[in-house]
Amino acid sequence: TTATVTWDTDELADSSVTGSFATVSDAVLTLTHSLDLTSLTPGTLYPIDVFSSDGSGNQATSSTSFTTLIDLPPTNVIDFLATPEDSQIALTWTNPPDVDFDHVSLRVSEVGFPTNITEGLEIYSGVNELFAHSGLTNGVEYFYTIFALDTALNVSSGASDSAIPVGPPAVL
Repeated sequence: TTATVTWDTDELADSSVTGSFATVSDAVLTLTHSLDLTSLTPGTLYPIDVFSSDGSGNQATSSTSFTTLIDLPPTNVIDFLATPEDSQIALTWTNPPDVDFDHVSLRVSEVGFPTNITEGLEIYSGVNELFAHSGLTNGVEYFYTIFALDTALNVSSGASDSAIPVGPPAVL
């Protein structure tokens, strides 16, 4: 998790922020200050001290605090679709645009939609946006849920679809 601390001064000054994470500084003299804090823990209160010193060594200090956001799960995949074919189902989707997206877990069941990452059988894990589930029995309904996972392994709520594979058309 990251945070950006910004502030303005009425004369050219350097920038420094100190907290339990360490000290982040920029020696460039400016009126508009912005420092990025990295490797922060989600959902944590951080008291900080903000310092700026002008070219003559005059220093201004301000103390404040902020709380980092809780690392939310990724959004679901977009346009998840199960298309029936002969003895297989073609599954397609678009991965979520989340910057911390890591991979998807595609799960199947014959008794209902998997509602979490441990239900059903995982048939695909990766970053591709299509999968052909083959070797299926025509006429049987297959229930799919695809979950997106981020780099912290948070899991989306899942997108679901079902399909029934069908045989080739009868030859007359």
